[in-house]
Parts: sequence; C-alpha cells; structure tokens
Amino acid sequence: MTINKGKTNEELVERYLARLKDQKEKPQEEPLEERTHRSGLMYVTGSKIFLHRDGKNDILVAKGDSQISSLCYHDGELYHAEECDVYKTLVGEKVKERENIINALCSHNGELYYGVGKDVLSTPRDRNDMISIIANRDSKVRALCSHGGKLYDGGEDGIIYETRGSKKIAEREDSVLTLCSHNEELYDAGEYYAVYKTLTDKVLKGLIIEIHALCSHEGELYSGGNYNGRKTYSTNGIYKVLTDNVVVPLEKMVTAMCSVPPEIVQRISPK
Repeated sequence: MTINKGKTNEELVERYLARLKDQKEKPQEEPLEERTHRSGLMYVTGSKIFLHRDGKNDILVAKGDSQISSLCYHDGELYHAEECDVYKTLVGEKVKERENIINALCSHNGELYYGVGKDVLSTPRDRNDMISIIANRDSKVRALCSHGGKLYDGGEDGIIYETRGSKKIAEREDSVLTLCSHNEELYDAGEYYAVYKTLTDKVLKGLIIEIHALCSHEGELYSGGNYNGRKTYSTNGIYKVLTDNVVVPLEKMVTAMCSVPPEIVQRISPK
C-alpha cells in the first residue's frame, strides 16, 4: 500500500484527471486484426507487379515476359494485361488472348471490359467464350473506368466517351492515358500535364509531367508517371496527387495501379 504524504485530495484528483487526459491523447495502437486485413495498393513497373506495404519491403507478386499495361480487380480475382494476353495474376493463368495489344482493363457491372486497339470489348458474365464489341473509336483506347453506374473510355485522340452510346464527355489536347473514379468524382490524366475533374472539365491539379496511372485507394488519389529528372520531384514512384508527397519512391516509372480488397492482400501475404 502506498501512502501519498502531504498531498491534498484536490491535488490527487488533479493528478488523476491529468493521467486520464494523457491516456486519451496518446494514439491508440491499431488492433492486429485491422492492421493485417486492409485493402492493398498494387502497382506496375515495366514487367513487374508489386504489392505496396507501409513500412516494409514491397512484395513482387508477378513478373511478365514483356510490358504489363493494365491491372484490374474483377469478381474476386486480380487480372493483368500483357501485350495481347490477359492473366489471372495470382495464379499466372492465361484467360484471354486478343489479336491486338490490350491497353486497358475494367470491371463494370459484373463484366470484364478490354481496351484492345481501337475497340472496347467485353466478355458476358454467362458466356466466357464470347466477345462483344461495345464501341469502336478513331484512335487507340488507352483507358477505361466504371463510374456512377456508367462505363467511360479515353484514348490517344484525347476524347473521353461514355462508352455505351458513344456520348462525348470531354476532349483533351493530347492522349488520355488514365481514368479514375474517386470520392464520387471521375478524373482523367495523360500527356497533357494536368489531372482533370472529367465531368465538370475543371483542372484539379496542374503538373509538369505526364501521368500514366491514377488510383483511388483508402480515401486518397494517387498518381504514377514520368517523374524522374523533374526538379519538382525527387524520384520516380507513386505520389499523392494533391500534396505531391511521394508514397512509394522507385527507380522506374509506374504505369498502372489498382486498389484491391483485403482478401487479395491475404492471398499474397497471409501474415
């Protein structure tokens, strides 16, 4: 038993309340279950696909024989496109083969869509052996995005369409390389040194680089592009769009990104 000599009741109460305040202000350690069951940020550099991990080395998930153009989470699986082929990334299984280079993949309303050459194609959910031509463009389709229940595409002619019906939504002065749905807004970027709010045609962020990939992940909008050699940026890698803070410093340029749910992260890194 400890006896506090010379301390009044008021002083003891004040010390007790101060300890309670200090405990409340200290950051609480995140439960282990929440730390190990988070969504994951996947990214592509060249022919390699990685899972980013905060405070740890990123995990090499897959390596292709050539440039990987796109990543997509669809129906419980991660997919990637490598030249004319589509693979289930985590098992290395080729699931589709096209006659032309595949520049974009997108999951929309339960179906997997492809930007192949100048066409937007889809595979009906109940007929995996079939291919449907959804739209044909005047230039290569470089980006696809599902947003607000609609599918959008953008390409090398700088035009962004609502895919079904081919309604022109916006036009840029150079190639559209990426589209992204983030916090109820559709964004686009490419070879025109800015990130746009697509549907309102307003510039979100002016840049001095070309953006090849946008990704919405855990409430943040991320970008990957040709940062190397630009004095505003310290390195290639993945950046937060609004703050220019580098999240993943890399030697090579990031050309595709994808946010995946916890079950994919668990399959890649169980611990």
